[in-house]
Amino acid sequence: MDLLSAVRAGNIQATEQALKDGGSPNIRDEEGNVPLLLAVEQKKLSLVQLLLQYGADPVSECATPDRSSPFSFALYTEDILMLETFIKHGVDLNQTLPKENAPALILAVDLGSSRLVNLFLSYGADVNHICAGITPLIKAIENKHIGITRTLLEHGAKVKEKNVDVTPLATALMTNDSDIVRITLQYAQREGININNTFGGFAIAPLLLSAKFGLANSTRVLLEAGCDANVTTQYGETALHFAVQGYSNTAVIAILLEAGCNPFIADLQTGKGNTALHLACHLGNLAAVKMLYSHMVNMWNKDERIQSGSKHKRTSFSSIGEDPEHTASGPSSHFSSSGSGSLPSYHTALNKRSNQYGGVGSMKSQQPSQVSGQPSQAMPSILAYCQAADSVLSLPNEQWHTPVGKTLLSGKLQVLEYFISIVQHIRLYLPASTSKAVSEVDLLLHRAVSSGQLEVVKFLLEIGYDINKPDETKSCATPLIAAARQAYTNINMCQFLVDHGAQLNAVDKNHETALSTAVYFGFEKNAALLIQHGADLNLPDARSTTPLYWAIFNARIPTLQLLIHAGAKFTHEQLRLTPKNLKVTRDPHLSAWMLEQISNPRSLQLTCILMLRRHLAELSAGRTILPRISLLPLPKSLQSMLTFE
Repeated sequence: MDLLSAVRAGNIQATEQALKDGGSPNIRDEEGNVPLLLAVEQKKLSLVQLLLQYGADPVSECATPDRSSPFSFALYTEDILMLETFIKHGVDLNQTLPKENAPALILAVDLGSSRLVNLFLSYGADVNHICAGITPLIKAIENKHIGITRTLLEHGAKVKEKNVDVTPLATALMTNDSDIVRITLQYAQREGININNTFGGFAIAPLLLSAKFGLANSTRVLLEAGCDANVTTQYGETALHFAVQGYSNTAVIAILLEAGCNPFIADLQTGKGNTALHLACHLGNLAAVKMLYSHMVNMWNKDERIQSGSKHKRTSFSSIGEDPEHTASGPSSHFSSSGSGSLPSYHTALNKRSNQYGGVGSMKSQQPSQVSGQPSQAMPSILAYCQAADSVLSLPNEQWHTPVGKTLLSGKLQVLEYFISIVQHIRLYLPASTSKAVSEVDLLLHRAVSSGQLEVVKFLLEIGYDINKPDETKSCATPLIAAARQAYTNINMCQFLVDHGAQLNAVDKNHETALSTAVYFGFEKNAALLIQHGADLNLPDARSTTPLYWAIFNARIPTLQLLIHAGAKFTHEQLRLTPKNLKVTRDPHLSAWMLEQISNPRSLQLTCILMLRRHLAELSAGRTILPRISLLPLPKSLQSMLTFE
């Protein structure tokens, strides 16, 4: 009987005789199976021992892709006796098995078999063996095998392992399993790992990593283990910054706030200086905005912005210097702008910009009777709370953007609506004597226009913002004047404002109109639009200059021609006093055309058109005349002439 037949028959005498007759113990059948695998499958221990005695290879990979080596088969079937036989025969537990591309201990961990793990460890398997960038501990943590994880740690598995793709601690955090994280942290601290430091190739501390990925359970366990709630990166980003920018899990944000993560800490990135609230506003995360804003107001009201102690202490990094504007200080009742270890001086910043922005504006609203009359006992706390709410709304970052401003620039309408409702509520309780002159909420329409946020403009007008309200903090410009002069505002913004009732001839503090502004700054499409809709062409500014003056002065030639055609006053005396722009005066055709316009009377047709437009402008009271033109019983061709199309 040949060797393979003898093994299949389980005949030990025939097998031994075949081996003595020179049969190879590693011969393969037509399917690629070796005799040892056939013996293991039959659980014939004596047959296995005989084959091993004659040199059978227990880790020889079978030819067929769906069959493993004899050792692997015993491992997958958890045949302890077979495995012990192989180990005693000399199988190296730390070798990488060819088919599985992993050593025995990692395979046992992957199976979740505590029996196999204990067996291999008892026979000297390397508990820290690295294969393909992972260790047995990492595999146990990945699979959330808490018992095996504990066993490996008790046998010396290292949490502080550097030569792996992802460290055991990082892997534990990513499971978001409280028990796994807790036991891993216990052994990490026994190894002397500072859980507030960066680790395992990550540029951020464990708490920041768990916050970034929205791992609520991991975050809670880290804080319970003593993680500094205000640990930062070298750029000053706290766990709240990461929680808001990452998966934005509000449960994580709530845990961090409860643990004392200070939402007033601003990052140190050049030109940024954002708090977590600024970031939440920019991203339009309304749930995070509400949570952060409410917490910050309560802290401000209680004057807890930089309380000392573990709940608000900020971890320093030796890799960066102590920046007095961006590190946490000891006990203090308010922000400080000097001295080692203070938070960003928002009070100082607010004072610098009190004439530019503010918290609560001058919008008129009905005050409750208890405010205007005898205050109730509850009023002091209500007033204090409203003042705190006002102040938090006014916190600027390094670019002087408040939370409201960040929301506006990103066009997040839900958050804007929330802030507007807050200001309206504040104004019910906060007396005018304690509020700022003008609120940024009051100026939202101007900011939206200037930043080209057309959808925000539409939203603000829908909820009742005044399309003609001047900006009282700067030039007293209306939204239309602001739109006419912005390089990044396209003609659609001016068109929208004009179509919705913007006053064409409103003036700023220099008596400049939207038309003169558009001409001066060279936005000729905006200028043409305003002319077409009936803007007054001859209104002088505070220097007695008109749009035509600036068209010549700055060589706005298309606008110059349109202004004269549309009826702008232009006499020989004005031509003599007009600045001599070389581009204009050295153009013989243009100079001749200008002189011709002054010297010759207008055609009867053009005169009638201009007279009718002036009459319609009077009826429209400074607003667009195009709707009235469209109602005239005139052919389309004549209507087009009236609109200068």
